[in-house]
Amino acid sequence: MYYVILFCNAILLALMAMYIYENERRIKEISATHNQTGGQTLDKRVAFHARLSQHITLGASQAVIFDDVITNIGSAYDFRTGHFTSPNDGVYFFASTFLKTGSSSSLHLQMIKNNDMISKGHAASGNSESGSMNAIVSLKRGDSVIVRHHAGSSTETIQGDWSFFSGYQVY
Repeated sequence: MYYVILFCNAILLALMAMYIYENERRIKEISATHNQTGGQTLDKRVAFHARLSQHITLGASQAVIFDDVITNIGSAYDFRTGHFTSPNDGVYFFASTFLKTGSSSSLHLQMIKNNDMISKGHAASGNSESGSMNAIVSLKRGDSVIVRHHAGSSTETIQGDWSFFSGYQVY
């Protein structure tokens, strides 16, 4: 009986040693990745989805502020300004779907990275026409993405409840 207990303790000790070894290896791997990325957290997940809660008549270059946040993993989308600010370097996917009101002749929107247009969308004239745009873009930490009214357009109205802005980090 004594040998059985000794044998079980030896197996338990070996399993504990393997567990400690594996955890030390994983810590070294994470530390190396952390050092290679300048301290950025690559494991942090980033995704958001926001809705426009009410109709807005937009002036030239006016940002669309999607104020009803449905999902904001990583807290990178600011519902007060409409800006998504990248917390990590990486590749991101963004999409916006929108509906124009029946009173507006058409609707022209742009997706802007910092000051550069990365996508544009149009809802044609007609009653309650929709539009969409999307982009896959490389961002550096601190880069900003917004949806705004086209700079060359006259006032146009975007419909609330049916307009959304979403994005997530691909890798």
